[in-house]
Amino acid sequence: MIGIGKPVIIQGDFAGQGFGDQHGAPVINASLEVVTGTTGVVLRQLDLPPNPSASGAAASSVPLPPGTPGGPPGGGLPPAPPGGGLPPGTPGGAGPSAAVVLEDGSNQTTIEDSIVDGIRKKGNSGGNLIVGNVISKELTLTGAATSPDRALNNRFSILSDILLGNGEVATVAANIIAGPLTVFGGGSSATPIAILGNTFTFTGSGNSGTPVPPPPSPTATIPFGAFAGEAPAASPSGPFSGGAIGVTDSAGPADSTSLATYVLIQNNAISTGNGVGITVVANDPANLTVRIQGNTLRNNRIGIEAFSLSGTTDVGTIDAGSSGTVDPSLGGNNFRGFAAAEAAPGSPVQRFAIQIGGQAGGAAASARVSALNNVWSVGDPNSVVNDSIHGPATGQGVIDVGATQLSADQRYVQTLYNQFLGRTGALTGEVDGWVKALSNPGIGRAGVALGIAGSHEAHSVLVGNLYVQYLGRLANGDAQPQEKGEAAGWVSMLDHGATEEQVIAGLVASPEFYSLASRIHFDQLAAGPTTGLTQSTGDADQNFVAALYGASLNRSADNAEINLWVQQLPKLGWEGLAGAILNSSEARDAAIDQDYAMLVHRLASAEEVLGWVHSQQDLLHLAIAFAASDEFYQDGGGRPATFSRGTGTPAPPA
Repeated sequence: MIGIGKPVIIQGDFAGQGFGDQHGAPVINASLEVVTGTTGVVLRQLDLPPNPSASGAAASSVPLPPGTPGGPPGGGLPPAPPGGGLPPGTPGGAGPSAAVVLEDGSNQTTIEDSIVDGIRKKGNSGGNLIVGNVISKELTLTGAATSPDRALNNRFSILSDILLGNGEVATVAANIIAGPLTVFGGGSSATPIAILGNTFTFTGSGNSGTPVPPPPSPTATIPFGAFAGEAPAASPSGPFSGGAIGVTDSAGPADSTSLATYVLIQNNAISTGNGVGITVVANDPANLTVRIQGNTLRNNRIGIEAFSLSGTTDVGTIDAGSSGTVDPSLGGNNFRGFAAAEAAPGSPVQRFAIQIGGQAGGAAASARVSALNNVWSVGDPNSVVNDSIHGPATGQGVIDVGATQLSADQRYVQTLYNQFLGRTGALTGEVDGWVKALSNPGIGRAGVALGIAGSHEAHSVLVGNLYVQYLGRLANGDAQPQEKGEAAGWVSMLDHGATEEQVIAGLVASPEFYSLASRIHFDQLAAGPTTGLTQSTGDADQNFVAALYGASLNRSADNAEINLWVQQLPKLGWEGLAGAILNSSEARDAAIDQDYAMLVHRLASAEEVLGWVHSQQDLLHLAIAFAASDEFYQDGGGRPATFSRGTGTPAPPA
């Protein structure tokens, strides 16, 4: 364990000029503990791997600044722990523990651009920023905070749990999350726990690999187990578990104390396959409010599921679309893909867009979920929900989907908003104005798609996504609107007719991308979150070419390809080489394949791809052409604009 008790900066040097391994990446083989009373510690560009075993490993392979607790007074390598190790579970010792521990009263710690084997906050601290990391095992942000903690633009591996709450106020935005997220109480209407613009790809059964126990009894603990969102349901075809987001007002898995809880779940893409997208479990319904808006929930067995811990009370205030006057959800959740035949009794695997109680657990007859103004595939959404009177009527309470539904034109425009602007449009003043334009012969569907997806706001979202995709960070260093600060010039270029490819070429022709390319394998990032990304190999020019292949083509480059482009680099330069790769037939083929998958949800034929590849349209206008198609109009959308092409890391809504 290395204790940090003063506001120091521990930073790697990926240009290879500082301490670290052959690529300048410092490896610290010990837990870093930010001790009580410490403010302003920065951990940047570090490799914090799993903790050493009891057999003993060096406490650190990098020198520490003078005066760092745990290190020599004059700086340098800290001494090895006495006896060659610490007890299992001790930070820095044997067995599982987080690589970084934020102790009670340690505030405003920044952990960025690092590979981290778990981050755990203990007690009351706040203002911590977790940004741009690859994280395995866990991120735990619990306990009352003096100011909100933020986790932005991280990639969480399939072994990660994210635990929030117990009085905590936190924002989790713009992450790729392959593990579950659980909220155990916290937030308020003024400062909610905010889960914004993330892409959830959790399809497993959690860290234990086993289904969750049967429905809860009045004395049972929260049925999430050690991980989130796992509704303890059993389908007719056998048990299943899985899930992405779990919310409860209980203070912990084994703590029945109810805490005031207000959670905002907005504009996330949630895909669990045979699992549950969002699970809400009420302990004291009066303490629980969950607002759900603009999320993509189509690729789940159950989109939203609610029940009470006792099985006999209401489920709290769950607003997935309402007509209230005090901060209501606008709806706009995408429930396309849920079909009446799959919800009907006797279906081999019943799928419900929304369910109260049912197989997952009980709820009172007075339980309510409001779900107005959402996007459905069916004319009557009551056919794809399950409560006491709708669908197979094996659930409890009532799900209110509204007496009238969005028109086909309103659904289309709302889907464009979610897809390209990363937010839900207000029906009055936004959506309905574009609906009128659809009937104008001089505008029509093509003009509406161009007007929304080619707008200044959409360009701002796109540039923010490109920063994440190619530089691994948020523009302007935070989740502020992307038209400000360093991103403003790129947005202005798009506004004045530049192509997406030109902006990408400009971003990668930077020392920042060149240095980043020598740190991580972009082809591994393209494949999604993993349990341990390895560092790049080769010299800097070779890594630059390999990174372009991974980020733009979604594959690794072989040695012959790398060497060919490296030979061209002196003549083309960074920007010219990037432009040549980005404008290649293969790059366009990869982008078109993803447009088919993301926008119209099917594989393309070779003939279809070939036709688009040889068109004169740039990447952005290709996507706009897809958005103007009959297929997109009828059943499009599925990932918000905050999931970009290529490596596809999300960025928060503008």
